[in-house]
Amino acid sequence: MSLTFLTLGALSRIIIFQKEIIKDDLLYIVLFGILGGALGGFLVGKIPDKYLIIVFLITGAKYIYDFFFKIKKEISLNTKNHFLSLFFTGTIASLFSAFGLPGGSIRQGYYFSRGYTLQQVQGTAAVIFFTSGLFSILSRLYFENLGLEKIYLILPLFLPMLLVMYFAKKVSYKIPKIWQDRIIIYSLVVSLLSVIPKLF
Repeated sequence: MSLTFLTLGALSRIIIFQKEIIKDDLLYIVLFGILGGALGGFLVGKIPDKYLIIVFLITGAKYIYDFFFKIKKEISLNTKNHFLSLFFTGTIASLFSAFGLPGGSIRQGYYFSRGYTLQQVQGTAAVIFFTSGLFSILSRLYFENLGLEKIYLILPLFLPMLLVMYFAKKVSYKIPKIWQDRIIIYSLVVSLLSVIPKLF
């Protein structure tokens, strides 16, 4: 149910931030996100969470480092390193989400490290989360034979989500760039700290 709620939230962000969505690399990350979402739905309960948490912490720390030191690598799509980065960001981040980890932070970290704005990242990451989340839900419904009854209870929340996102977008453009950067770093750090207790 929580994944369904977050997926609906991503859909509301797509609608509100549609003009800010970055098309570069989007198709690749979406396809990798679908793969990661489907794998996550299948692997939940089959591999230890601690391994994924360690990978999550290392990856998040790297993106914070890249952003903090303004290491924005504009790499050609044809290079091997860039393709591996897209694969990791799309597939592994979606796998994190399926295990209840804030995989969206990893996707956002990828785009922030490339120098995109807060609004561009919100719109682009929402597309990725929606597709991967949808396939993760479908995968879990198939493999775990879950019912749809409780999911229907979440659907009425979609309209309030749209309204909140609309006003959030308006407010975001009034925030000075320096504070947007601080919000980015703060959100990434908080997402990393939030999973540390799960290691113990």
